[in-house]
Amino acid sequence: MKRLFYLDNAKGILIILVIVGHAFQFIHPEYDHNFLFRIIYSFHMPLFFYISGYLANRGRKHSFSVIKKRFIQLIIPFITWDFISPLIYNDRWNVNCSLDILLYPNRGLWFLYNLFIYSVIFNIAEWVEQKLLLRHYITICFAVLGLYGLMTIFHNKFNCAQLWYHIPFYAIGYYYKQILSNFKINYWIFGCLYIITVPFWMRIEPPLFYQYIDLGRLFPYFYGYFVQIVGMLFFFNLSKIFLDKKLGDCRR
Repeated sequence: MKRLFYLDNAKGILIILVIVGHAFQFIHPEYDHNFLFRIIYSFHMPLFFYISGYLANRGRKHSFSVIKKRFIQLIIPFITWDFISPLIYNDRWNVNCSLDILLYPNRGLWFLYNLFIYSVIFNIAEWVEQKLLLRHYITICFAVLGLYGLMTIFHNKFNCAQLWYHIPFYAIGYYYKQILSNFKINYWIFGCLYIITVPFWMRIEPPLFYQYIDLGRLFPYFYGYFVQIVGMLFFFNLSKIFLDKKLGDCRR
C-alpha cells in the first residue's frame, strides 16, 4: 500500500495537540472554558479515530490475523503501561491500581483499548458480510446498539461509555470511500460550519447559548457530534492539501 504522508503528518500534529491539551488541564484550573482547549478537544480525538477507521478499510476483506496484529500493537502496550504507571506515579507497584485501570480503561491509555475493540468489531462485520451475506453496516448498527446497552449497564466500567461515544468517528472514516468520496463536496463548507459552531461547543456541558435557548434534552448531544464531525472532516481534508509531503520535503 502506498504511504499516505498526509496521514503520518496529521497524526504527528494530533499527538502534539494531545500533549498541549493535557498541559492545559494541569496548568489551567478552568480549562474546559479555555477557548484554545475547546478548539483542540473539538476535533483531535475524533480525527484520530477517523484516520484509524479510514486505514482499517482494506476493501472489506476480513482477516482475523489483523486482530492478532492489532492485539500486539495496542493491547500489549495498554497492559504494559497499566502495570508501569503506578511505579511512575507512586514510586511503587500497586496491584489494585493496575487492576482498577483494567476495569476502568479510561484511566489509562484508553484510546489503544478502544481502537482494538473497534478493530475486532469491524473485522467480525467483514467476516459476517462475506460468510453470511449480511451487510457490513447492519452488523455495525447492531454493535452500536450493543455498546449502548452495555453503557447503560456498566457506564464507565470497561470504558463502555467512550466505546459507544467514539465509534461513529471510526465508522465514518471506515466508510469514507463509500459515503463521501462518491460525492463532489466542497470541504470548505465544513470549515465554515465548524468556524460558526465551535465557539459555542463545550466538552462536557451544553452549548454556551443553551442558557438562552433551550432546544430540548437531546439537542446538546447532537450539536456536540455535529461540531466534532464537521471539524474532523475539515481538518482531515486540510491535511490532504497541506501535509502530503515527506518530513524531509517539509524542511526545504
